[in-house]
Amino acid sequence: MNSFADVMRYIFSQFRGITDIIDIILVALLLFYVINFIRSRRASKLAMGVILLLILFAISALVDLRAINFLFSNIVQVGLIALIILFQPELRSDMAKSFPESRG
Repeated sequence: MNSFADVMRYIFSQFRGITDIIDIILVALLLFYVINFIRSRRASKLAMGVILLLILFAISALVDLRAINFLFSNIVQVGLIALIILFQPELRSDMAKSFPESRG
């Protein structure tokens, strides 16, 4: 039981203040809503492909594969814009639900 207390003491010693806790909560909420958005759409296969690309990008950066890292970095830059374009109808409908007074 003493080791558990040491682990908890170490975890709590890493927090510098309330802003760290707020930061963690905001990131958790953001991830929650992104995962729910992807689950509620037919885009789960697309999301799995994006996750696979990001994992490969991270591996290429760790192994220092410069050519592949260059290609993946360019794919990620263009891919973010492509995702916005692909999800435009879903984003528009979700924005309309979130802000009903702005419908025209």
